[in-house]
Amino acid sequence: MTKRLITWLSVILVCQVAVAFGLTLEQWDHSDSGATNGPLLAVDFPAVDKILINQDKDHQVVLARKNGHWVMPNDDNLPVNEDKLKTLIGKLKGLRHSWAVADTAGSAKRFKVTESDHQRKIVLSHNGTDLATVYLGTSPGFRRTHVRIGGKPAIYEEAIATYQAPTASAQWLDKQLLKVSGKDLKVIKGNDYTLDHDKQGWTLAQLDAKHDTNSAQVSALLDDLKSLRIESVLGKEDKPAYHMDKPTLTLAFTQDDGKTLTYRFGIEETPAPNPGKATKDAKKAPPLKTYIVKSSARPEYFKLAQWQYQRLLDINRGALSVPKPAKKTAATSDKSTKSTSTAAATPVEKAAEKKSS
Repeated sequence: MTKRLITWLSVILVCQVAVAFGLTLEQWDHSDSGATNGPLLAVDFPAVDKILINQDKDHQVVLARKNGHWVMPNDDNLPVNEDKLKTLIGKLKGLRHSWAVADTAGSAKRFKVTESDHQRKIVLSHNGTDLATVYLGTSPGFRRTHVRIGGKPAIYEEAIATYQAPTASAQWLDKQLLKVSGKDLKVIKGNDYTLDHDKQGWTLAQLDAKHDTNSAQVSALLDDLKSLRIESVLGKEDKPAYHMDKPTLTLAFTQDDGKTLTYRFGIEETPAPNPGKATKDAKKAPPLKTYIVKSSARPEYFKLAQWQYQRLLDINRGALSVPKPAKKTAATSDKSTKSTSTAAATPVEKAAEKKSS
């Protein structure tokens, strides 16, 4: 009985060793699975001039480099947020040639890294020629994703997330596309003021003799223009509700090279949602307001945050001027000196002066 038990235990042990050896052999046999820790993509990244990011036929975006800047050619060449693009390219550069987790067609389907089923398909191109295709699939952990390179069976687990490769153009939009740098400007015109720039700085035009330019308010205006940030794209249609024929604010900029740029601002009002059954004493909800800006350099209308709109609107001629300090006359100066001298005299000196008088 004991011998039979030992025999069966020996058989089980041999089977376990065989299974373990088979699994190890399978791992060694994975194509392209050598842990060289080198880059997974053999791509000259500075040469890349087009990136396609696809999820499915309805979710896709194209980024292209034109004249040294990245834009979205399928979205009227709206500018790309290049900081976000640098992050994505950095993640792609950081893909490492580590041990593959699988390399079969069935695994590719399971991990969603196939041509027909993927979370993301990223195609890097140069001059119309595809340089590399990267498939991002399921996530095995936080900010980890299964990755496969097009044309190769090996599947890797890499430090990249699908949200870092969005397929919506709105998520790639550079929302500071309307920012204005004061260093390139010569003239700024608002609703009721004109600011001129020269070597001495900014000056409010047509100041009277009793006022100076309020430098602090000029700096505030320049900071607001430099940090101008849109919220979204509203489209190209000039809707009557925007009231752009009578803008609430117009800012015109003349650059050092003589080129001009104009921003028009408007407000669209829409009825507030019905809160339900209204009572006799219930107050009517105020309309919802959308703040809009239109640049003469672009065909689109953009949505602006209320606080940014209000800051620009509040800067007017009154805010940009400050009264000059009152000049001291000779009589005022003598009176002030005498008052100071009297105040500084000791009680004995004051008594002597009073007695002598």
